[in-house]
Amino acid sequence: MSAGTGIGRSLPDTRVAAPDQPSGFLEWFRSFLAQELAPSPRRLRTTLRIALMTMLASGLGSSLQLPDSYAPLTTWRIFSTGSPALGFVELNLLTAVMITSEASSLVLAGILSEAPWLSLAFIFGVATTSTYVVQGLGLKSAWVMIQISFFATFFTIALTPAEAGTSTAYAFAGIALAYAITYLGDNFIWPEHVERDLLDSLGARIERNRRHLEVAGVGYFSLEAAARIKPPPLYTMLATHLALFGKVRKEQPDPRRREILLSAISQGEQIHHAAIVLGYLSQADVPRVMRLKLRDELEAVFAAFDVSLRDRATHTIAGLREGEGEAARRAAWTRLTQALEALRNRTTEGMPDLAATSGAEASNLNSFVRELHRLGQILRRTPEELPPAATYAPPKRDEQMRLAASLGLPQDPQMVRHSVRTGIAVAVAFVVL
Repeated sequence: MSAGTGIGRSLPDTRVAAPDQPSGFLEWFRSFLAQELAPSPRRLRTTLRIALMTMLASGLGSSLQLPDSYAPLTTWRIFSTGSPALGFVELNLLTAVMITSEASSLVLAGILSEAPWLSLAFIFGVATTSTYVVQGLGLKSAWVMIQISFFATFFTIALTPAEAGTSTAYAFAGIALAYAITYLGDNFIWPEHVERDLLDSLGARIERNRRHLEVAGVGYFSLEAAARIKPPPLYTMLATHLALFGKVRKEQPDPRRREILLSAISQGEQIHHAAIVLGYLSQADVPRVMRLKLRDELEAVFAAFDVSLRDRATHTIAGLREGEGEAARRAAWTRLTQALEALRNRTTEGMPDLAATSGAEASNLNSFVRELHRLGQILRRTPEELPPAATYAPPKRDEQMRLAASLGLPQDPQMVRHSVRTGIAVAVAFVVL
């Protein structure tokens, strides 16, 4: 095999591999913290962005002599949850809804103050319903602050009516200032390129898995090398990528583009899973007689995977544009298909020899070859080559959920339970106060 393929006879740099599995809880916790708190450009950029916007809110709030901390706290809350960018229309809609909310809170608190038992039922109903609507419609965290301001005003009027006027005015001014800073920050001061961050993360993950596969390819033939190799880390970036995709979905108007990005996330997780399986199979302490007979074919497969994964990572970082680099990807796929077919034929020819080997070696080799073919099937399609959309029959709807379905809310019992728990907590807080 040529040196330019990325797979050599010598053991490559194993720093791409995961650390050893810790033996105790403290070691595991230390390793966990090291991975979670590891610095990255995106993490540093996000931290600085949150700090800058919160500082602006605090400074402007102080210059306007707003005594409450609504402005910096609301700004921090919105930016720290990674909500999608706030548009001008939504900014005005939020402000209008908050004005209506504050006004209705003043009136309703005055009416319900004469009937405390009815106040509890009202608080529970409003908290439960608003939480279900906000969560069900996937609204941004800015909408949650309307809930908070509504109940803050309601509690103030019910408990300390003498401070109702100034408290309500300060709360409205602070949250409105936070909304304005959020709009300016998202669109002018420091706009966030979420789709670009998602593509960079997906491409970097494919590149890491390519290097993991390179290491596994060397260790598979050498017991000494396998002892020095650590398999890929058993963690997933799915939650992180789906969180980024949730923001992209609300900012990206093209449904075709959203499908491509979601397909790229799914394929990235499948590639990572295959790299984990191949890494652990390469470490197995079993005889290596039969695999050495297939070394030429296996190394050809690893070299083809190296080219294909390198091209996939480059294509992903470049933006997953349809039609770009199509000829190179087809050539890489043809080479990979031929290498896998040659491995399949050679394995079939060696079946008599494989039957004579130990059961552990035969099982390991069969699993390894099968996983290579599965990875090849994953790479057969690029994220842009989406399969035809399936047609599903509409789900049956219960009578109780028809109203929610007509409003576009999900029929999720777990979300209902979460909303009810939130309503109970807010009602209990009112009693305690």
